[in-house]
Amino acid sequence: QEYFAPSEPLPVQLGGLALRIGGKLSFDNTNWSYDSTGSMLVPLLYAGPTQINFQVPYEVTLSDPVILQLELPDGSKTWGEAGLSPAFPGVFEINNYLAAALNQDNTRNGDPSILPGSVPAKKGSILQLFLTGAGLTMPPVGTGDAVPLPGPLLFTNAQPIVYIARESAAVQFSGMAPGFVGVWQINVQIPPDAASGILPIQVAILNSAPGTFSNTAYIAVQ
Repeated sequence: QEYFAPSEPLPVQLGGLALRIGGKLSFDNTNWSYDSTGSMLVPLLYAGPTQINFQVPYEVTLSDPVILQLELPDGSKTWGEAGLSPAFPGVFEINNYLAAALNQDNTRNGDPSILPGSVPAKKGSILQLFLTGAGLTMPPVGTGDAVPLPGPLLFTNAQPIVYIARESAAVQFSGMAPGFVGVWQINVQIPPDAASGILPIQVAILNSAPGTFSNTAYIAVQ
């Protein structure tokens, strides 16, 4: 069975599932034990048989690895580990490779022969690209809360650089998408001399450790 968050702020339990981040896990020769000191319940967007979508709390202490404790509806618990970074871009994709993006006029970006109803971006226009992994913002937003709409713009502390077909493109805005929880929006100008067709787009973080590059997704340009 699948469960979706019914509203914002996001709940910390869906379908009897709860996920906690932080704390310490130890082994005493026979059993694992978990100390929840300093841990937090995370906001849940979706819970299904094989997948859980959640928001990493802004307040969580960065560590690598960090402990995750999953509590199942029957009360049983299991643990795992994950790495955390101050910011790490991940471009949302449609059809497993097309970037989730809107054109300057708010039409869906894409090739209509591949994605019905979509339109390629014009060279020199502004593309709205949607990602996850923004990290902290200024001003801050509450964990699990949607960005107010209308409201003040929430800018990311991370300073992204966007590559379109391996060419650096001018970033006009980097902040949280109004009306959504944890969705990063980057407004970037399509280079006037860009090629036409399906082009790769990738995001990197300048003020972070080397290697913080997003997945490569694709946009349509005419």
